[in-house]
Amino acid sequence: IVDRTFVESGTRWIIDYKSIALPSDITDVALKAIAEQYRAQLEAYEHLFTDERIPLQKAIFFVSLGKLCKL
Repeated sequence: IVDRTFVESGTRWIIDYKSIALPSDITDVALKAIAEQYRAQLEAYEHLFTDERIPLQKAIFFVSLGKLCKL
């Protein structure tokens, strides 16, 4: 189930929310590495929207940090 999707400025956003506990001082590099673990999941969601033929942007939103990490 896709957590959040919308179209903004001609781009379809697909965002998955993760509520895992992470340290507040985590580096951007470490956060990106964690987000990459979910790439296959978001790519599966991407197939739901291929008929739209508009650009796609996938991202993970880490709830505990309030940070969005683009994939």
